[in-house]
Amino acid sequence: MENQVSRIKRNSIFSFFSIAARLIANIILFIGIARWYGPEVLGSFSSAFAMSAIFIVLGDFGFDILLTTEVAKKQRDINYLIMHYFSIKFTFSMVAMIILWTLPLIREINPTTISLTYILSFSVIFTTLSNFFFALFKGLEQFEHEMKIVLLSNIMLIVFLTIIALAKLSVLLVGVAFVLSRAITLALASFKTVQLIDLKKFHFTLHGLSTEWRIILIFGFSVISGNLLVLVVTPLLLFLQNEYAVGIYESVFKIVGLTLIIPEIGINTMLPTLSRFNEENKDKWLRASMILNKTLFFLSLPISLCLFVIPEHIIALLYGLDKYSASVPIMRIAAFVVIVRFLVETAALMLTTSNRQSIRMIITAAGTVCMAILCLILIPRYGVMGAAISSLIVNVLIGGGYVLAVRPHYFEWIFKKDFIIPSIATALSGWCLLYFDGYIKILMILPIMVFNIFLYYFIGYSKSERKMLFSIQG
Repeated sequence: MENQVSRIKRNSIFSFFSIAARLIANIILFIGIARWYGPEVLGSFSSAFAMSAIFIVLGDFGFDILLTTEVAKKQRDINYLIMHYFSIKFTFSMVAMIILWTLPLIREINPTTISLTYILSFSVIFTTLSNFFFALFKGLEQFEHEMKIVLLSNIMLIVFLTIIALAKLSVLLVGVAFVLSRAITLALASFKTVQLIDLKKFHFTLHGLSTEWRIILIFGFSVISGNLLVLVVTPLLLFLQNEYAVGIYESVFKIVGLTLIIPEIGINTMLPTLSRFNEENKDKWLRASMILNKTLFFLSLPISLCLFVIPEHIIALLYGLDKYSASVPIMRIAAFVVIVRFLVETAALMLTTSNRQSIRMIITAAGTVCMAILCLILIPRYGVMGAAISSLIVNVLIGGGYVLAVRPHYFEWIFKKDFIIPSIATALSGWCLLYFDGYIKILMILPIMVFNIFLYYFIGYSKSERKMLFSIQG
């Protein structure tokens, strides 16, 4: 029988390539738009992209996490689960896309933003249904299928973008290329599902929805709140400021999004495993959660150090300081957002895998409301900086809610020397590096980061934890 550690590591590799392919392609997409078309067009595309992403979340409505956990626990009922949840998912997806079509009618916005919104609206149906099949693969712990499909479709997206860039075509064709890549993803995922599973007597049905509405609403509102927390800032910036402000904000938080592939890999990989551990062995569930939490926190420290200490060099490399100098102070705020997000993701996952998703839903819903209120107060007064500060404050509040919900375990983990010493070492490193200028700072940051990583490894983990992390047993 395959060792559980080996399976988790294998799936984490597949998950890494899946998530990395999506986000790297998106980063190339947004960096390309930023360089080819400037901040205003970047703001238009980001606004349309954010609005379509919001309705993708509405279409998903938490069915992906629910399907993954249900398939992991009830593989004998897989035909019923697919038929039942696909029918509901398709209905939600169509409604979400239709509602998105009405948004440009509510308020007068830039014509380019309107056109891009209509184009990207088709990605709602393609993406939500693809996510359904990927959730099925995760529930079966066969992550390799998603990886292959996502790699292929995003390589094709990059090819499309290269052709558009070389030909200097309209940004509207960039939107068309993105939608086409998502249509290809759905076609490949559907084909693979039919190959894997003998779907018997599949038919569209909403039967059983009335008896399961409570758990569906809990998962749905939890996922919606969690995603709106990130996505709501962009349309608020658009309506309260302008496309340029959106472009500056997105130039930073797209980089933050790239760093967040790391906790997403951990969450995707550990979700089915921790769901099973919670039912079979609580001690294993706690130990696996503790190691995941520690690992994510240590990974966040060097990333945040770079974002805080050398933001001007990162912006210059990716976008050019001439147009995006306003992004530098925003990136320093974003460095702390990264630490908070990495630090609390495990606590959120513990709520999901211990059947306390309703608590997570309440926390994220309250956080989303706080985010909207803070943005409405701070954006008119402080512009993009107000949006960044709102994001940091709300992430801290939500993280605090998660931590309190899983006490006392979480407090026992973070107030030990294996957490405190790496934290102090990283803070001192950042403080020292701020006294240097220019490329001397860049030359010094690399050896300091290497030293800190060794410190995280030897001080942060016990011998048994290191063995569990880095040895693959047959």
